[in-house]
Amino acid sequence: RLPTLLDGLHYAPALRRLGWSVRAAVKPSEVALCERLVSAREGRLPAVECVPAEHRMYAHRNIAAAANGRAHLLFAHADMFLNLRGWAGVIADSQEQSSFAPAGGLLAKDSKSSARSLCLRPELLHDEPDWFWHNESASLCEAASPGLGVAACCFGWADVAFLPVAAHAAFREGAAAFASVQCEVAIPTLLNWIARRGVARFGRVSCLGGSNVRLSAARGVGALCAHRIDLKYFAQRGGGGHQAQRARCSLSEAPQPSFPGEPAAPQVEADDGGACWLTLARVNLPNPPRQ
Repeated sequence: RLPTLLDGLHYAPALRRLGWSVRAAVKPSEVALCERLVSAREGRLPAVECVPAEHRMYAHRNIAAAANGRAHLLFAHADMFLNLRGWAGVIADSQEQSSFAPAGGLLAKDSKSSARSLCLRPELLHDEPDWFWHNESASLCEAASPGLGVAACCFGWADVAFLPVAAHAAFREGAAAFASVQCEVAIPTLLNWIARRGVARFGRVSCLGGSNVRLSAARGVGALCAHRIDLKYFAQRGGGGHQAQRARCSLSEAPQPSFPGEPAAPQVEADDGGACWLTLARVNLPNPPRQ
């Protein structure tokens, strides 16, 4: 998965441009292999650290282990596509003071529709009709809440989340208390609790797909986030150690912007990852927000 993300999805050049590093949380038995893959690409990657991960059911433990207060943290499963430039814009628009998680995307009880994230007071948990509350997560959340002063237990899609530096200490504290609570309850509950404490606002983002959705081929690339993408498709395009040839880009190939306000001055440049980057002047539109 790591070569596919860095090469096939061209994360490596995007990460370098943004100045972001990678913490690859893998099975303990895969740490050595991860390190060999990184070493083989030395000089062509951003900083990549390979660390052992706990089970994905308790992803908040992995987030807490990385929340060291030194840099903002964007967490995602490997098969969650991330528009890294889009995320950089969302983070900048929040003045780097908000946590983020998806607004919907969980499989509902009818096994057909998507359940939106919801927060409930403890006395309402066991009558909630839309979601499963897997692994006794309602009872476990209710039991863990009083010690932290948590007023509501939440459920929500937890395959991607953003945690600003300001929220790291509080998240570590909360993750320790919620260590045995499933991540689809623990993560949104803790982000909501952090927001209620006035530490960091809790914003919602829209991702394509859902927790139990498999997207076909390259569908979803271009969205802020999309799950579950077909990693085999991208591996065949450029993963597995293949280094894409330098792209040929020209301004005539770029879409011509038609925005209100100041005229845009598009610039196009190629990078070694095989991508063409189109840069436009930033324009803030009144509706919808953050466009």
